[in-house]
Amino acid sequence: MVCIVSGLPCAGLSLVMKMLQAGGMPIVTDPVEGAGDKFEYLARFPDLLDQCRGKAVMLYSMYLCKLPPGPAYQVLYLHRDLQEIADASHALAEKNSRKALLGLSQKAYLLGAHCERVKEWFLGRADIKFFSLNYHDIMAEPYILSLKMRNFLDRELDVDGMSEIIRPLSGSLNRGGRETVTIPA
Repeated sequence: MVCIVSGLPCAGLSLVMKMLQAGGMPIVTDPVEGAGDKFEYLARFPDLLDQCRGKAVMLYSMYLCKLPPGPAYQVLYLHRDLQEIADASHALAEKNSRKALLGLSQKAYLLGAHCERVKEWFLGRADIKFFSLNYHDIMAEPYILSLKMRNFLDRELDVDGMSEIIRPLSGSLNRGGRETVTIPA
């Protein structure tokens, strides 16, 4: 079984990867310099999936449709408000001195259409177990969401360690004007 953490860029994928790693799950990182946890070339070299069994891999949702049949997949799919994602990607483009090609409302619309295509694609794949997560739910209730992830993955994971990843971040991650709250374990 290969665990895939997926969703749109800026949806919190790296955060979930850190939670899984803190819980004791081995993660696979991209050996390409500067790529971080993004294992995007997996889409080009699917034979690498055999090396990912029993581990977590981060794969943006636009690459999911390239997953070959074969190993069973457990997909943790992150959702976040599309306007927040559009805002974050727009800010990232500005930070990197790139001109945004689309306006924020156009970007949010296209991201929504992409999410619908991904949902339709999941329905056609019997080899994929799918678990949907919401970024703000993770931030509000890290312990409960860590338990749900552990149960979905059916692995012995340190739920306390997973939820502790959120605590140091919760005061600094106030996205979209929303307050984040942590629940004591």
